[in-house]
Amino acid sequence: MKDDVFELVEIDDGQIVLKRPNDSNALIKVDIGTDMADQLSMSPIEFVRTMLEAGFSEAADQVEAQKTSLEATLEKKVLH
Repeated sequence: MKDDVFELVEIDDGQIVLKRPNDSNALIKVDIGTDMADQLSMSPIEFVRTMLEAGFSEAADQVEAQKTSLEATLEKKVLH
């Protein structure tokens, strides 16, 4: 992804959506059930923000690990 700016908003039906500012199209929609919402120690929108940050961080770590692995493999094949 580019260095885009995103926002989390709660829409009328209670879903929380990730979208670009000034765009009505949701990139991600999250619907938290009543039972789960009642058990949260934070607001639903804060919970979704935390989940997304963790997911994006994990994805970035996996991409970095793949790059490192590929670089190590390529180094083994280079003859000097």
